[in-house]
Amino acid sequence: MLAELLLHDAEIEEQAGKKREALISRAQARTLITHNLGQLSPEEQASYRVKLNSLAQSDVSSKDR
Repeated sequence: MLAELLLHDAEIEEQAGKKREALISRAQARTLITHNLGQLSPEEQASYRVKLNSLAQSDVSSKDR
């Protein structure tokens, strides 16, 4: 899934000090996951809901930076 690649990209950008780019990648991943969640199996939905919660938490903490 493209969202997985965007999440991986965000990690790399974060490590490289590119906070803005990492934030954008995470926002794009969150949007893709949210938009496509209903298309996934129940097991995949559960997994991606955890990722969505994690992304929501990272968004809140990034506003504090």
